[in-house]
Amino acid sequence: MLEFISNADVGYFIVGAALMFTLLNVAAWYSLPFLRSLITPRENSSAKSSSSACPDYIRQNIKQWYGFGEEDWQAYINEDFERRKSACVHEEFTEFKHPSFNGRYFKFSPHGFRHVEDQGQWPPLDKTYNILFFGGSTTLNVGPDWTAIPSYLQKYLNDQSLQKPVCVYNFGRGAYFSTQERILFQQLMMGKGSFDMAIFLDGLNEFYFYEGAPTTKGLFSHSLEESLRATFSIAANQRSARPQWGKIADFFMTLPLAHTMELLSGAMFGNGSEKQMNYVAPLDLAEEVYDEVIKRYIHNKNQIEAIAEVYNVTAVFAWQPVPGYKYNLDHHIAIKRMPGGLLGHERSGVGYPIMKEYVETHPQGDAFIWLADIQEDMEKPLYVDHVHYTAEFSRIIAEKIGSAIVERGLFYR
Repeated sequence: MLEFISNADVGYFIVGAALMFTLLNVAAWYSLPFLRSLITPRENSSAKSSSSACPDYIRQNIKQWYGFGEEDWQAYINEDFERRKSACVHEEFTEFKHPSFNGRYFKFSPHGFRHVEDQGQWPPLDKTYNILFFGGSTTLNVGPDWTAIPSYLQKYLNDQSLQKPVCVYNFGRGAYFSTQERILFQQLMMGKGSFDMAIFLDGLNEFYFYEGAPTTKGLFSHSLEESLRATFSIAANQRSARPQWGKIADFFMTLPLAHTMELLSGAMFGNGSEKQMNYVAPLDLAEEVYDEVIKRYIHNKNQIEAIAEVYNVTAVFAWQPVPGYKYNLDHHIAIKRMPGGLLGHERSGVGYPIMKEYVETHPQGDAFIWLADIQEDMEKPLYVDHVHYTAEFSRIIAEKIGSAIVERGLFYR
């Protein structure tokens, strides 16, 4: 029967199929917002939302959690959405930083730090006492600039009537841990500016990235492999280069129809997140893994101290609070409304007792500040999501660090 199928019929079929495929994607494009609102629980949606869609548990705690009133919520959400369009850019040696942004709630310097309230100039001046503050996203902060730990620290220290005005620079970055912080600190020491102290707030991400590799390892590894493969293919012989079928797959997976099918599939068959009932999930990591994490942190700490000594900078290390260690999760309002438990941060809850035993048997000196226990008797919400601090808790942590610095004589060491 094939002899009865003309070339015209084949052409009509191809054109018809292409037209149908296009129409399905157009329909999917317009239906996606409706499907998301229908399928995705309002409280778990990451899309832009209005103030009226703000979950009650957030609305009731906005001032305490985010440091502003309910009337600012929509403006904050819109600004956060805009800055996340380009959340990271490449930076040599540290792999990434947060790009420059100038908003009301989020201000990022092109020099790689997030602003604090009454931000000092860059490069820092000799007439001020200048503190570099390093850490992960809990240091960077998910709320407005003025509710970050470094911002509260600057205010606290300047209220102590010290010999010089204090300027703090928030070099906290999402997903950073001590290895990247060490490299960033070393790079900053090679630049211009007068630096007096460097503070490192760690613990949470040390155990989350227990293998010691940064979060962008897979991304950069894949990009390098693809680049080398393409270069070799061209150098060898373009005619023998292998077709990049993955590019075609990437194209189809980014179409509206693919997103619609993925959304419907998740709604029909589920992704298992609703089965997560325990706040802290059991982990299968051997104790030796946690020992290696602590060993890596101590190595980084030792190297930071050596670099700091060369540049006459006081290095201070703070071990941060985490929700999985000595905190009553009955008060963790956010985690009860968000799927997935602590999303892998249960590891810090397992590793912290091991770290506690280590620092008790291997004292780290006055420049090491143990903060992990400060939440033990706090019967209140301290986290805005799985792991990030409320504005109030950020202030408490900052004041604990500040008081330790002053009382232990670290300020002008």
